[in-house]
Amino acid sequence: MSKKVVVLVIILIVVLAVAFTFFFRKQEAYSDNPKTWVEDKASGVKEINVEKVTKGKGYFNDINQQYDDGDIVTVFGYDGIYDGEFFENDYLDQNGKLLLEITPDLNPNDGIMQGIIVESVEDGIFIVNIFLDEDWRKNFGNDINILWGKTYQNKEIFKFNSISDGIYMNEIIDDADRFTENYDLGGIIVGNIDQEDIKTGNTEGVTIISLH
Repeated sequence: MSKKVVVLVIILIVVLAVAFTFFFRKQEAYSDNPKTWVEDKASGVKEINVEKVTKGKGYFNDINQQYDDGDIVTVFGYDGIYDGEFFENDYLDQNGKLLLEITPDLNPNDGIMQGIIVESVEDGIFIVNIFLDEDWRKNFGNDINILWGKTYQNKEIFKFNSISDGIYMNEIIDDADRFTENYDLGGIIVGNIDQEDIKTGNTEGVTIISLH
């Protein structure tokens, strides 16, 4: 075998090795197992890796979820209500104490309700993953609903499916009809709220996080 052939064989082996390594790392990074989406951080924080949830199509930029899958480029915005009072990404009381936060950094033991809603598209299906920490359960028990759709016509009780200690996730399929050219209809709401509250505009005693 000539030196030229040997060199070509070596190059081919190296290229294949790199390709296989890259392939398996990508497969691992974008696993369908929700437990792999949670990363332990310092001080008891468990981060929901939005990039892994969306398989590399989205990320959280501190105020909203950016999304780009090559066909759909959009931004999912967040807001919420704490005990009847509207907020955008976090709610602090009059003394500046943080009580509720929309964030991928969840700490199930800090007494602060934290959660995030992540949306992505797979094969034309709008998939929504909802993450809440243990503090939601401590405050509301099983009295947490998921409402979603163009007119919030869909409803499910949030089930505390554990994916890590004190971290819970539910998955729903979003209503594709709410995605119009204006992209301003409906959304996803999670909290102690019912459809009757939406119909009447009631926010008294209501605590929710929502994605639009």
